Amino acid sequence: TLFYWFDKAGDIIGLVATHVDDDLFAGTDWWIRNVVPKIRREFHYSKWNFGEAPIMHLGRNITVHIKHQPTDYIEMDQAHYALGLRQIALNPDRKRQTEESLTSVEVSALRAGTGKQAWLNRTRPDLAIRIAMQQQSMSDPKIKHILEHNAIVVAAVRDSFVKVKFVPTDWHDDRFRVYCVGDSAFMDVGPDKTSSQAGYIIGTGLDDTSKGIARGFNMQLFRTHKIQRKMRSTLGCGTVAMSEAANAGEMVRGYSRVLSTYSIR
Repeated sequence: TLFYWFDKAGDIIGLVATHVDDDLFAGTDWWIRNVVPKIRREFHYSKWNFGEAPIMHLGRNITVHIKHQPTDYIEMDQAHYALGLRQIALNPDRKRQTEESLTSVEVSALRAGTGKQAWLNRTRPDLAIRIAMQQQSMSDPKIKHILEHNAIVVAAVRDSFVKVKFVPTDWHDDRFRVYCVGDSAFMDVGPDKTSSQAGYIIGTGLDDTSKGIARGFNMQLFRTHKIQRKMRSTLGCGTVAMSEAANAGEMVRGYSRVLSTYSIR
């Protein structure tokens, strides 16, 4: 949930983003000095970190580089989390039995490992489709899926340096846009050959129409998943992907609209 704090003039001077019992605060110096202490007394936070230093929030490391310059930016990564992932051990003979079903112990290990990998879907769109396919394999897991799990761990650790970067964007600029990129894969798999995949990335930025690119593109949301409906054509898959991307873009646009309607100090 995202809360906006307005002053008497109607300007936004404070923001509170909440996730269960974890909160993030941002606002003017006056708001930080006068409002935040009252919130802290009311909710008795056991841990508190200021944004000047890197902070860990929901498994994501957030580093703020702000000096009130055009080159300011914020970075977010899960390097620490990725480095904690572990492979599932298999002996050489078992590795060669790629189409063999898993034992109950192996199934438990794969479910736990895949669940941990799924948390990387906050900052690692490069792994999203592979993790999604692993999750979908749980109905009939085989040795090959453990091998893929281990390969994902290798990729997660190898590229743990990957970061999501956010740059300043003027919400009031006439060039401000919400960008929706959606696509699908007509996979022709499953018992009836109708299982397919859809995905999207939603971002915000300033539209540079002279060059046809987005200046300062900030990724706000991404997802990939199995299409629930039975798809029998690439056109059907593409239509579903386009619809979902537009729907997610409208949600991001709704948040953006609030910020663009009011001035922020």
